[in-house]
Amino acid sequence: MISEPTREQVRAGIEAQMCPWCGNGPFKILALHTTRLHGVDRFQLRDLAGLTYSTSICAPEVAEERREIVRRSGRVLVSPGRGVKRRLSEAAKETARRKLEAARSDEQRRAATAAAQTPEARAKQAAALRQNWVKRRGGELEHGDYRKYKTGCRCDACKVANAKYQRERRAKKHCLTCGHGRDSHNGKTHVGFCTAEQCDCRRWRTEETTR
Repeated sequence: MISEPTREQVRAGIEAQMCPWCGNGPFKILALHTTRLHGVDRFQLRDLAGLTYSTSICAPEVAEERREIVRRSGRVLVSPGRGVKRRLSEAAKETARRKLEAARSDEQRRAATAAAQTPEARAKQAAALRQNWVKRRGGELEHGDYRKYKTGCRCDACKVANAKYQRERRAKKHCLTCGHGRDSHNGKTHVGFCTAEQCDCRRWRTEETTR
């Protein structure tokens, strides 16, 4: 009975294009041999080696030949886009888990916030916003628009527009009468009664208080 190779042995076999189960080789495409004789396809072979599915496991000359074919054809590899499920290897899943755990840490959040507040990051965000507006509308942003304020303009008209936008945004989340969040008001309509204790508020958002 052939013993199951370890992860290190599978990786060494891929690098040398030698079969880690029977020792035959070297091969041009190791996965063809393992699929036919040992029932281990290219995805399982990468999983056993702890590699991502985008990692090449064939001979270097074969990989380069295939890259040259792609370059000559003019094809460009693009992302499948949002909403498209991708098959990830165990190594890719582990990498994603590590990134997610790091992003959930307080140190990572503070570092991301600090990086987003730098002048370079703000300038990049402003340029992206201007470019997106020109692409969608076919012209530059006009003064008196809160989006113009986000791009870095600090004229009086843009300041007034931004202040108005922020007030309206806060009004959608908090009652202007009592200051409680919308979750404290029953119902899903714009007008409701606040359910917070010891609160005389009777209207949601801009409605006057009724006692």
